[in-house]
Amino acid sequence: MRSLKLERILLAFALGLACRTPPEHDEPIGQEPIPEPPIPPAAVEPAPTIDGSFDDWSEIAAIAADAQDDAVGSFDVTRIQATARGSELFVRLDTSTILNLYSGPSEDGTLVLGVRVEDGRELRVDLRARHVELSGGSALPWSALHFVASPNHASNDFEMRLDLSALDVAEGQRIAVWLEGSDTVSQAEIVAGAPPPAAPELDVSSSDSAVRVASLNTHLEGLADPYRAPKIRRLLRAAEADVYSLQELGTMPDDAIADALNSAHVDGSDAPWNVYGVSYGQYVKSAVASRHPLVPIHTTLARFAGAIVLFDGGPVAVFSVHFKCCGYYGSPEDETRLWEADLLRRTIQSLREGNLGTAYDEYAAAPVVVMGDFNDVGSPQLQTLFTAYPLELSRGAPLHLAGRDSFTWRDDSGFPPAILDLTLYDGLAMSRAFVLDSALLDADALEELDLSTSDSEGSDHLLVVADFDRAD
Repeated sequence: MRSLKLERILLAFALGLACRTPPEHDEPIGQEPIPEPPIPPAAVEPAPTIDGSFDDWSEIAAIAADAQDDAVGSFDVTRIQATARGSELFVRLDTSTILNLYSGPSEDGTLVLGVRVEDGRELRVDLRARHVELSGGSALPWSALHFVASPNHASNDFEMRLDLSALDVAEGQRIAVWLEGSDTVSQAEIVAGAPPPAAPELDVSSSDSAVRVASLNTHLEGLADPYRAPKIRRLLRAAEADVYSLQELGTMPDDAIADALNSAHVDGSDAPWNVYGVSYGQYVKSAVASRHPLVPIHTTLARFAGAIVLFDGGPVAVFSVHFKCCGYYGSPEDETRLWEADLLRRTIQSLREGNLGTAYDEYAAAPVVVMGDFNDVGSPQLQTLFTAYPLELSRGAPLHLAGRDSFTWRDDSGFPPAILDLTLYDGLAMSRAFVLDSALLDADALEELDLSTSDSEGSDHLLVVADFDRAD
């Protein structure tokens, strides 16, 4: 077994979430007070996890339906589901077109989610303007609402969560929801249900037989930054990974990356670290690092680094990814990102088919792990390049150690939190995975992992850890 300090970290952090009940109204959107008499308490419903998977919405009622092709812009909403638990509001929007929530051509228009609470205060979330406004014109940062939505890539189906505790919302209170902008949907009401039970306990230790891979975008050469590097080293040490997938390493030579890992004292071993890094422009250096021997997978003009990691139990091909940032569905950035991803897809396929070169023929059947910063904010095809035929990789869905979130990046200055870092794999069974945000851990957990509350501030991305067992 690994160090017992990881074994003792448990997920028992409760986040408040969801409930329903609809009636529609014909009053002007966002104008009239919520009418009396009070709405009867709604039945308790499950609380969705905002991860871009919608299976947990099956028991949540639609509170509004809207005609298709009635929008003045590209956002043409046809259905709204909503529920609330304690102070948290959950909303799902079905649209008739595939587009991005936060970015796109100006002719798309925008979509504004309106919310009113019992005391009459209102909140407007302008998705394309990426702006939140409270009654009276006060602007709020995304963090004030713990706002998160998914998926981040283009879709015709979105889910989001807003924490309304700043508006004193609690169980039993009524909440009105409506839409403005490109499409309008009249207000409908729900009643906040009870907060959900505490999240189940989770043993995050890794067995001796497992392969643990940890991934982190270090943000502008953070592993060499005098202030941020100690924070990042503590995170890497806490992960106790067999392999590290690292991005944004800047101009750091491979031996400097190895020195940084050595100074982190990961797993207490004195064995040297082997590092294979690939540079692509300023800061865009990705690397695979392990104490186990590496067979580098050489590529040209690639925004990923790949290596065969020679474990005692057999080789595993690990790829560290950092695709092009920014843009939206169909933008130049999106086209570039898809080209970069297709190069990785072809590399993996060539490895499997024995066409990568004679030096790699013996590794054609090796399991594959792909982790890193996909910048998944454009076409949904970015994921399907890997999950569809012929590769058919599986995608992991790690959650935060503390709570029910799944985002891996946050920066309160612009876009809301997002799942930018993905975990794809094949030939292995994922036994557990998690996202580590030190700011959410309690004092006991911080002490056990030898972390400080602010350590995750070492990067704008969060550390992602995945454990894999050999498939039968």
